[in-house]
Amino acid sequence: HASTLTRGLLSPQNRELVRGKRVLVVGGGQTSAHLARLAVECEAEVVTYCSRRPVTQKPFDIDVDCMGDKRPDMLKKFVRMEPGERLTFNRKMRGGGSMSGDVYHGHLMAKEEDGLDMAEGVQVEEARWSEEEGHVQVRLDDGSRRSFDLVWMATGGIFD
Repeated sequence: HASTLTRGLLSPQNRELVRGKRVLVVGGGQTSAHLARLAVECEAEVVTYCSRRPVTQKPFDIDVDCMGDKRPDMLKKFVRMEPGERLTFNRKMRGGGSMSGDVYHGHLMAKEEDGLDMAEGVQVEEARWSEEEGHVQVRLDDGSRRSFDLVWMATGGIFD
């Protein structure tokens, strides 16, 4: 999980694993945003944030109906749901990934100051490891081809 990666990269010896590397972060939510900023802070040479949809900004990454005084009733309903219903419920509440306005604006600042490449509305069509060249070759659906040393996936639990 990304939280494990984040904790691991906070140690000085692990930060060295990212310094000077080309990092691709795939995802459109808060976790992918944090991973991209972490790669920038670890002094990656290039950090590309790739989200297949334009980033959705919301104050929270779940629906407001799941918070505050509404939470107990929502949890009671959730417990009574069948597994398939729970999955549908979770997808509806999450809305496919989002990030807070503060995090998004931090991305925009990093774009200007640190060279963070934000590729919104673009998705990975193909990714292949090149043993010969020692990196991952990525083709995006905008026709561009890029090379990365590290690819971090923050796409949630379902590929769709």
